[in-house]
Amino acid sequence: MPATVFLNSLNSFFNLSRAVLQKTHQEKQSTSTLGNIVGLSHNSVRNRYQNPKLWRISEIELLAMHYHLPTRSCIQMHGTVVELITYLQQLPSPERRQVERLCQIKTVNMAKRLDDDWSLLDLEKLQSGFQQWVIK
Repeated sequence: MPATVFLNSLNSFFNLSRAVLQKTHQEKQSTSTLGNIVGLSHNSVRNRYQNPKLWRISEIELLAMHYHLPTRSCIQMHGTVVELITYLQQLPSPERRQVERLCQIKTVNMAKRLDDDWSLLDLEKLQSGFQQWVIK
């Protein structure tokens, strides 16, 4: 599977996350209301308002459902991360190490975090690294 497929999935997810976050700012719902929607405390939502890169895939998905936006890219992103790890594990070592350097995360660590919910910051690092790798 080519790297461009991963980039397309990441780009699609980031388009949705931007729309969701824009909607949260437009509607200016209280942090406790948003916390109830995504299952976070008032302080956690406030932290995410201050640093939007802390939002996680599942939280973006819940907000998208709340705002009646399509959630397909969120669902797809969960699968993309799994496929990405498999793809990286099959690359020759020099290429894999190059991608790991560009993404600032090792494949082994990605595999350990498979059951975790990835933050926008983590996905941004993957997107940036893959963009640089595809251009080279």
